[in-house]
Amino acid sequence: MFSLSDKPMDEVLDHFCRTWYDRLAADRAGDRTVYHYTGPDGLLGILGDRRFRATNVAFLNDSTEYYLSLERIGQAVTRLARGAESSDRPFLDGVRDRLKQSEETIPAVYVVSFSGAADLLSQWRGYGELESGYALGFDIKGLTTGLKWPQALMAPCLYDGDVQDRFADDLVGMVADLWRNSARAASTDEELLDEAFGRLAWFAAFFKHPGFAEEREWRLVRLIGPDEVGELHFLPRATCIASYLPVSYDPATLREVWIGPSRHQHLSVPAVSALLRQQGFSEQVRLSRSTVPFRLV
Repeated sequence: MFSLSDKPMDEVLDHFCRTWYDRLAADRAGDRTVYHYTGPDGLLGILGDRRFRATNVAFLNDSTEYYLSLERIGQAVTRLARGAESSDRPFLDGVRDRLKQSEETIPAVYVVSFSGAADLLSQWRGYGELESGYALGFDIKGLTTGLKWPQALMAPCLYDGDVQDRFADDLVGMVADLWRNSARAASTDEELLDEAFGRLAWFAAFFKHPGFAEEREWRLVRLIGPDEVGELHFLPRATCIASYLPVSYDPATLREVWIGPSRHQHLSVPAVSALLRQQGFSEQVRLSRSTVPFRLV
């Protein structure tokens, strides 16, 4: 049994996060390869630079994704408050204040998205750039090798609302217990909430609406600190300036490349094959053509 009372705060929070990480990974233990869908510019950049562009979680296509977790945490606080002692009120108020602050700030959380499914119509439509899409298949174990906990991790997304609620209840309950034991801890209440919300940032990036479950998404998540802002790059969007974080990968982890639905697949196959050879990728990287009957008319 893992006891809160005699453990440092960081150790308790890390134990909580690792336990939930193991649960998420176990649910998708059958996945061996994950696929990053992209357009032609993305393909050239990923293969040529040996790097992904990790997008700030606030700039993902579904703008509500990150804030879904905050909503779940708020609901967990409400449930806890129903049976809480009056002495817990400062803690509950502190969590509510942090939730409000989090809703008004852009988190320093950057993600690279993958799908557990190859040749998926919804992904071609979303990222295939009008009959010019590609899906790069990577070995999961290879991608996770070298990730430094707690700044980075890779895990499958969580779509089940009931499981999301259990995570929120566990997190709020665990932090409440830490807060009650804070007289014995060498930290202030503010430090505790800072640490707890820092860990929440990891899992916030993995909460998704069940309507997206078909994607079977995995995410490589990177958190950056104030001293790492120099690593960021910027690019113009139609309505704003967006930031992204270059994330390197081992080229040996690339297993296959899918050519998306297109009337000119036969032209792309030899060109991508030559590109892979030119960039020094293994001859064992497989090339496949999408069989999805999708085209522009």
